[in-house]
Amino acid sequence: MSNSWGKIVGFIKQHKGKIGLGTLALLLTILSSTTDVLDYFGVTPKRAPEVIAIPTAFFEMISVPTQVKCGEDAEVSIRTKPSTMCYLVYTTPSGNVSEAEGVGVTTANVEGQCSWKWRISSKTKLGVGEISIKVGDIERTYQIEITE
Repeated sequence: MSNSWGKIVGFIKQHKGKIGLGTLALLLTILSSTTDVLDYFGVTPKRAPEVIAIPTAFFEMISVPTQVKCGEDAEVSIRTKPSTMCYLVYTTPSGNVSEAEGVGVTTANVEGQCSWKWRISSKTKLGVGEISIKVGDIERTYQIEITE
C-alpha cells in the first residue's frame, strides 16, 4: 500500500468516533476504489449479479409472402401484444430500401395484429428481396422473390 493511503487509513483509525459520517463516507469512497486498500482491510469485492434480459416483446407470423409479381401487392401480418409498435422494412432485390406507401411503422390493434400492404413496383428488378420486421428488441428477416 502506498504511504499516502497508509496515512489516510491511520487518520481514520486515530479519529474513529471523532469524524463526521460525511467525512468518513467521503474517505471510504475514495479508498474503496483501490484494490490495495480493500486488501488492507481484508475486504473482497463482490461481483455484481448477472443481469438476465427477459424479452419484453414477441411476435408470431400470421402471413408473409415468399413470392410476389411485379405490379402486385405484398401483404404481411403478424400478431403481438395490443398497442405495440411494429416496424417493417422491405429491401428490393437491387438492395434499395423501399419507401412505398404501406411499409414502415404501424401499431398493433386491440387483437395484437399488425398488417402491412404495399405495391411492388412494375419497375422493380426481378430477384430476391428481404422483408425485415422488428417488434421491440426482436427482429426477423424473410426472403421474398419478385417475379414477372
